[in-house]
Amino acid sequence: MNIIEPQRINGAPDLVVEILSPATAYYDLRKKFKVYERCGVKEYWIVDPEEKSVQVFVPREGRFVLDQEAERTGEISSRVLPGFTVRLESIFEGWPG
Repeated sequence: MNIIEPQRINGAPDLVVEILSPATAYYDLRKKFKVYERCGVKEYWIVDPEEKSVQVFVPREGRFVLDQEAERTGEISSRVLPGFTVRLESIFEGWPG
């Protein structure tokens, strides 16, 4: 909350959740990944609807490392938002494929 100002957000968010689309996946996975890493995002989730997967990256020694990964089933829990857990079945239920 300390980075929120009346006219803007001044700093990196603690958590970014990126939902990939075929049109922007390369940009999201390469360019944004590096920007978020460099700017100090504390947790970065990549949600891939085609693969029905979620990957969670956290910084270690200035670089993002894979902290959690699940595909189709299972749970992912935030490290920066205690109590925030998502079951993959609830995200992808009814999703084609």
